[in-house]
Amino acid sequence: RDRVNTFGGPLLAIYLLGTLTRRTTAAAAVWTLVIGTLFTVWLTAANSFPGLGWLWPFDQQLNGIWPLPIGVTFSLVLGYSLSFLIGKQRTRSELRGLVVGIGELGNRDPEEASIAIPETFEFGSADEEDPAQ
Repeated sequence: RDRVNTFGGPLLAIYLLGTLTRRTTAAAAVWTLVIGTLFTVWLTAANSFPGLGWLWPFDQQLNGIWPLPIGVTFSLVLGYSLSFLIGKQRTRSELRGLVVGIGELGNRDPEEASIAIPETFEFGSADEEDPAQ
């Protein structure tokens, strides 16, 4: 259970940031996952293993369930803050159907959906043959 709490907090935060905010960038999400996971690993290890108690600066130990909500909160704040510093914000048309409040979720016009899918895929140099043919 402690391992799930360790990785579940930052993952839930990234999901919520991507679904509920227009501001979150891919770079901010990656850094949030890395730093948030390290933070929750520290919370879990310092409170679960007696030999690592020196990592925890407080007298009161946390119960095993607390790294999850603390990790989610920390990662949400961190991810949203990092979004202002790194990465490029997407336009409303790029986010339509993907973020709450910008069109119907999961419903994109074919023209908008096809932007992400190229007509052809290029493999290496022009001299090489396409392996799909």
